[in-house]
Formats: sequence, structure tokens, C-alpha cells
Amino acid sequence: MEHIYDIELKDIGKECRRPASGQKPHVSHGKFETCADVADKNADSFITNFVLPQLQQLTSYETGLNGFVLPPPRITETIPRETWQPITSAGEPFRLIHGDLARHNIMVSPKTLKSYLYLRLGACRLLPLPPS
Repeated sequence: MEHIYDIELKDIGKECRRPASGQKPHVSHGKFETCADVADKNADSFITNFVLPQLQQLTSYETGLNGFVLPPPRITETIPRETWQPITSAGEPFRLIHGDLARHNIMVSPKTLKSYLYLRLGACRLLPLPPS
């Protein structure tokens, strides 16, 4: 198993990342907004150009996985059921939707400030998309 030494995007502004490259820090104390801004822009590009296009390609005419359906907690907490039945689409396929594209789920290299990994896919669901 390989250990990941990178950090979550939400933590990138707590310390300047320039010293890792041998350069002088942007600021000597406080929040490191420049590093956070660069990492945020890189994360936006990563999500827009890499994550979302891949998620949009994942489709199915039935919700769930091999007959197993696990709705999000907000549903299971308000509508208790023993089991959930898959829903089948007669029209357009369902697309994989991620309900938690957030800073705490994105890993960033502290040396380059580039995003490369998206964690916690537990919020993903196959849902119908509204017409575009």
C-alpha cells in the first residue's frame, strides 16, 4: 500500500506551499490566500475538465448496482424501509451524479498545488438529468 503525502484542498491555505519548491513564502504568517487561490483554480479545472466528463459518461437505465439501491441519508432517515427497489427508465438513461463535490474530498499536491484525486464517492447516485 502506498501512503499519500498530499493534502485536502480545504487545508491548502493553512501554510504556504512555495518553500517546498525552494522559493520564498508568499507571506510570513496568517492565511496563505495566494496558495489557496492557485489550488482552487486548479481544482475547478480538475473538476470541470476531468471529473465531470467522466461522471457524465457513467449511465444506466436502472438505479442502484446489481439490484441494490442505497438512497442518500436524507431519504433513508425520513422514509424508513427494509429495502429499496431499483427504478427503471423507459426513456433517457440515468447519469451518475455526485452530491458532494467539495473541498474536503479533493487531494492536492503540496508541491504543484494541482488536484489529482477525488475521494469519497459514497454520495454518488444514478439520477435522471433534467432536459438541457
